[in-house]
Amino acid sequence: MVASLYVAGLVRTARGNLPARDQPRVWLIGRGLVLALGAVPLLVGACSVIAETGGGLYWIAAGIVGAIIGGVTNAWVLLVEIQR
Repeated sequence: MVASLYVAGLVRTARGNLPARDQPRVWLIGRGLVLALGAVPLLVGACSVIAETGGGLYWIAAGIVGAIIGGVTNAWVLLVEIQR
């Protein structure tokens, strides 16, 4: 339940920040991958824990690591890439 609300919130936030039509699709795909890196394993882990099969806690741990990597990637873009 909480994981699905988390994913829905991420999708809603990402839709509000869509690039202009003149920007390449690669930007949109890259942003989606960074968001999915943390969100999808958490959702799979939550479903797996509810179903009591599939190694749910391992998926949740992977989602946490993915969210940290996504946060570091976004911080890198904020600190380095914006100055260009």
